[in-house]
Amino acid sequence: MAQDQSEKIDDYCNDMYGHTNWGYLDTYSKEELDAKNHDIEDNIVYWHEEAEPDVPEGWSYCDGCEDSFPNEKDCDCEQ
Repeated sequence: MAQDQSEKIDDYCNDMYGHTNWGYLDTYSKEELDAKNHDIEDNIVYWHEEAEPDVPEGWSYCDGCEDSFPNEKDCDCEQ
C-alpha cells in the first residue's frame, strides 16, 4: 500500500530528528517561527524537539507508562 505525503514526511522527520513533530509552514505565525528551534525545508517546519503530549486539563502525563495517564488501568507506575 502506498504511503500518503504526511506519512512520508513523518518517516523523514523521524529519521532526521527522532520524532514526528513537523508542520506546514503556512500554519505557523511569525512569532512561532521567530524561535530558532526548527528547520524549514520545502515549506515544511521540522521542530528540533518532540511536541509535548496533548494532556486533558486536570490530568498529568505519566512519563513512566508510555503514553498512558496515572490512575488508568494500563498505568502500572507509582505516580
